[in-house]
Amino acid sequence: MYLLVLIIDVAGVAILARIAGNGSFLDTAHSIAAHETLYRIGLCCGLVGYVSTVLLGVGLYVIVKRVDGNLAMMALLFRLAERDRWTGGRDRLRHPSNPSGRESRQRI
Repeated sequence: MYLLVLIIDVAGVAILARIAGNGSFLDTAHSIAAHETLYRIGLCCGLVGYVSTVLLGVGLYVIVKRVDGNLAMMALLFRLAERDRWTGGRDRLRHPSNPSGRESRQRI
């Protein structure tokens, strides 16, 4: 099951990266408009990957809870934190003040 989630998540990231590219905001917008269905498929793959990871983490918690409740809670928190780290990092690159996703360096 973890391999299936990994494949779905990587497919979503690959699709979105291919469509978004490295161009300007206008180029990215035109690319998304031209490949709207494929872009939606990529977003859905990311959503399914995220939800599946949360469900697998909860399932792991339920199974391990009988053995050790503290260990189960720690495993669940680490799994959710890992998932949030991956998705949060991806979303923070596309902040409205930085639509291209590139870091801006100011000259002093």
